[in-house]
Amino acid sequence: MSVYPNSPLPRLDWFPKAFSQGDIDGEGAQKLLGKPNVPLPSVLVRETAQNSWDAKAAQEAAVEFTLNLRRLSAGERSVLFGNVLTGGLHHLGKTPTSGDSWVLEIADRGTVGLGGPIRNDLALAPGQKANFNDLIFNIGAPRDAQLSGGTYGFGKTIAYVASSLRTVAFWTRCSVQGVLEHRFIASGMGASFDQGGRRYTGRHWWGRTVDDGARVEPVVGDSAKVLGEAIFTRPFRAQETGTSMLIVAPVMPDGPNAFVEELSSAAVWHLWPKLVADESGRQPMRIEVQLEGERVGPPELIGHPVLTGMVQALKGVRAAQTGGDVPDGVVIKEIRSLRPNKIIGHLGLTMTGATDVAASEVEDAEGIRSPAHHVAFMRHAAELVVKYQAGPPLGSSFLQWAGVFKPVLDTDDSFAAAEPPAHDDWIPAAVADRRMKRDVNMGLKRIKTTVDEFVLPAQKAAGDHHTESGAALGESLADLVGASPGNTPRRVAAGGGGAGSKKQTKPKIEEAELGPESDGRRRHAVRVSVPGDQSTPTRLELDLRIATEGGAVADDGMVKMEGWLDSQPDWDAWKPSGRGGRRCDTLGGRSVWAVFSAPNDVAVEVQIHAVDAS
Repeated sequence: MSVYPNSPLPRLDWFPKAFSQGDIDGEGAQKLLGKPNVPLPSVLVRETAQNSWDAKAAQEAAVEFTLNLRRLSAGERSVLFGNVLTGGLHHLGKTPTSGDSWVLEIADRGTVGLGGPIRNDLALAPGQKANFNDLIFNIGAPRDAQLSGGTYGFGKTIAYVASSLRTVAFWTRCSVQGVLEHRFIASGMGASFDQGGRRYTGRHWWGRTVDDGARVEPVVGDSAKVLGEAIFTRPFRAQETGTSMLIVAPVMPDGPNAFVEELSSAAVWHLWPKLVADESGRQPMRIEVQLEGERVGPPELIGHPVLTGMVQALKGVRAAQTGGDVPDGVVIKEIRSLRPNKIIGHLGLTMTGATDVAASEVEDAEGIRSPAHHVAFMRHAAELVVKYQAGPPLGSSFLQWAGVFKPVLDTDDSFAAAEPPAHDDWIPAAVADRRMKRDVNMGLKRIKTTVDEFVLPAQKAAGDHHTESGAALGESLADLVGASPGNTPRRVAAGGGGAGSKKQTKPKIEEAELGPESDGRRRHAVRVSVPGDQSTPTRLELDLRIATEGGAVADDGMVKMEGWLDSQPDWDAWKPSGRGGRRCDTLGGRSVWAVFSAPNDVAVEVQIHAVDAS
């Protein structure tokens, strides 16, 4: 390592890796990621966030995770290409010549940083971590902690794939024997090449060469600190530890604005569970996507057209697995294996109203839009979305359903083994252990059948019973399809009069809501808008039947009418009145509430009719 004259900044040494027995070609290393099922920005966000989460420093503290797409200043560019990347770039691609070179700075804080030894040829002490070597030097390091979502393994190559120069700079601050230490190194991955009669792998590092040029190590201490502060914008404050990486000249086929929007979309679709507060009220991660240091995302989860239901489902699954209270409107299903008899995981399901927005406002790269019909797969503690599995749609424009599945602790390793390098799927055939493969196979099959059983009654009702109110359907199926408070579907529909009835009019069910549960039954209320004016006496007739796979049948006394009200029911003070049974005499131009109850596991079809009672 040398130093520029009259400059306090060190100049790093270029170290190309010469081939030796067993080495992997740099171009081949890039291919280890395989072909992910999601776009590059999604893989990049998920892999880097997962590595940050796995390096969390304290259980009770949130991890800060920031992606900042920005242009280098003239001074930063001079340091990067003059002091850091000192040679060998012609083997990796064309060196940027523009003075406003783009970089993607990814920083985490509240993590342990890249600690451990800086040599990967020496044995580790018992219990010693090798975060630095696993990320910087090694390829395919095994997972060293249960419940982690990934490793600094094959998936780390995405950072190089995301760079048009296949080059990344790393600045970390970690604890070394109780003392905080800065470390700095840069790395590149390209094609193999020949030079000076030697064959080189295409893997490059820029750091401090040692042992007469036989190895390379990071610069440490003050030299690492001044280099990091010269090209990174997020410093280390006080006693902070963590890691920052600089992806040089990121691949942006549609330009920086489109790229940062893709990063923001990926952050919300793949990292949203980390934004959902736990039972203690703590948010696991603080996530920001920035353009030139200004926040652009991710968007808020509250009111999200699709993810609102999934958030509720996740809360329900968390509660089921920790012994907490499952939120109203969420149905929890145990996904079990019969031989052996054990729980594989928990599936949370809920139904909400679909939002009438343009598809482009909510659609991600996988085509998920409102109305949604998907289950989010995620691991037990990692809680990053592995994939979205589509289920049967309801065939309704005003109702949607959503689900979340998480394995239990005892089967989490089975699902980890089923993930490809990009962690974007669960593939049972990839699991060698027969017991673990059975867990994944059985889990996926049970999820599918459970979702079908959950959706079918509402699907049939939405498709076959078009005269009923969507609001009433969504809420009256509460415990079967889990309608969520605050997301009540609204749709105007009319009932029909029977043969021989008086003049038929068309009432409207305007809204519906859930009441409390009691003795295995759930109360429901629907608000009916009465047609006509106040000079018209009107009789409302409520038709309540049990929805089944083949249609609807008489309720056989399972559905009980509890009363009619002139205003919204006060559930805290509610007492069944039985007023009018299933009939209500009223005047036109008014609104009345019908209240009824049904067993928790029964789906109810609701129709309302009105006749002139004068």
